[in-house]
Amino acid sequence: MALSSSSSSAAGTPLAPCAPAGPHRTHYNKALREQYSRREINAQRQKIEEKKLEIKKLREALSDVEDELRHAGGDPGWEPE
Repeated sequence: MALSSSSSSAAGTPLAPCAPAGPHRTHYNKALREQYSRREINAQRQKIEEKKLEIKKLREALSDVEDELRHAGGDPGWEPE
């Protein structure tokens, strides 16, 4: 396969392709897709961890409010089961 003049550098040497040619090109493309997907997965995991922390803090706050209600002599029927 001959190289056209558009795929050569000014010095006349062929330019290297952006990705390996041949059967390995598929692996290169797959790696790019997986890398992009991995970034998305990591971002979602980070959001999940943040939500878990938020839930933990909210549960602690609820527990504190329930304790305050008991200590203040509130009606036990007001407290959720």
